[in-house]
Amino acid sequence: MAGMGSMTKWSDVRTIITLFTRWKVCDDEVWRQIGLWTGRRANDVPFKDLSAVVNLMGDLGRSEGSTIASILSRRVCLEKGGNALSWLNTVVSLSFYSSIDDRSIESVLNHAFIQEVLANS
Repeated sequence: MAGMGSMTKWSDVRTIITLFTRWKVCDDEVWRQIGLWTGRRANDVPFKDLSAVVNLMGDLGRSEGSTIASILSRRVCLEKGGNALSWLNTVVSLSFYSSIDDRSIESVLNHAFIQEVLANS
């Protein structure tokens, strides 16, 4: 994955990660490179893109997402993006990486939130 250094846009990397997740790519070196690339650039990405990438990597159980999950968890207190289901996916991914705070957990455990998720499912 030598070409990872030439990637400049998060949208491209998000597309690659989406495809790799769907294809269940398990090559550790590929994911190590993705983890390095995303970790170096995670502070400058829009919340929605960062959240999506953490969710995708968490869905596959890739430990390489832990760095960006911790960055996302620091931003969660500032931003809450997307709809209820998106937020639930973000909270699940943060819990997978052990990068979650009590406030985020409580936000998905209240009755109103559960009703919102069920209504939109």
